[in-house]
Formats: sequence, structure tokens, C-alpha cells
Amino acid sequence: MTNYQIQILKQISIEEINQINHLLKQLDPSCSKKTLTDFKKIINQKNIHFITARNNQSKIVGMIILVNFHTVSGNHFRIEDFIVDEKERNRGLGQRLLKKAIILAKRLKATHIDLTSRPERKTANYLYQKFGFLKRKTNVYRYQFN
Repeated sequence: MTNYQIQILKQISIEEINQINHLLKQLDPSCSKKTLTDFKKIINQKNIHFITARNNQSKIVGMIILVNFHTVSGNHFRIEDFIVDEKERNRGLGQRLLKKAIILAKRLKATHIDLTSRPERKTANYLYQKFGFLKRKTNVYRYQFN
């Protein structure tokens, strides 16, 4: 049985970058590979909480990013880039990552956490609802730069 370690990423190696890039391709096949410079920019931001799950061999097999930002309307929290390796799914790892993000947000005085998920990700959508996330009646828009 795999004993996963859930922790916040503070430093990163080239091997870990490759592991995360592998996860990102599962999340979005069009996602470009990230470099050491890219990851340093991400993990050095105080408002980014990059939570990883590692297996018995210390390989990163899951991740969730909790983003915190302040605006005039409040202290906002958002979940981004939540993925569990397809070979590690259905073992409760997604639940553990999500729970860690929720606990951290609560500790940071969140009043709510937002996230988006594609409708075809049925298992993920079920997990969010199981944890008490409510589907909002809103339109999500994106302006795409070429």
C-alpha cells in the first residue's frame, strides 16, 4: 500500500519538474512544458501554495495549487491545476490534496474557495460536490491572446 506524503513545494529539482510536467499533460494536453525558471517564479510567490502528493519513492504523483489574492471585494482563494496521476487515481489521493488545500485556506482566513472544472471531468466534479463545493450560476469567459 502506498503511503502518500502531502506537502507544500518550496524548492524544486529538474526531476520534480519532469514529474509535474507529466501531470500537467494529463490535465491539459496543450499545456507547454514548464522550466526551472517558470517554477521558481511560481513557488516564490507568497500567494501561491503549491501542494504536492508524493508516493513511496518520493515521486510527485498529484498536485493542487491554492491561490490567494486580495481585491477591494475581499480576500479571495482559488484552486488551480488540480491533478492526480492517472495511475494513482481511486485511492483517495485527490481527497487528501483537496482537504489539505481547504484546511490551509481556512487557516489563512478564507471565506470561500472558487474553482472551475470541465463538465466531462465527472469524477472531479463529484469530488468537489462531495466536499461541499456548490455549482454557481455564472458564465466563465476567457479572452484568448494569440
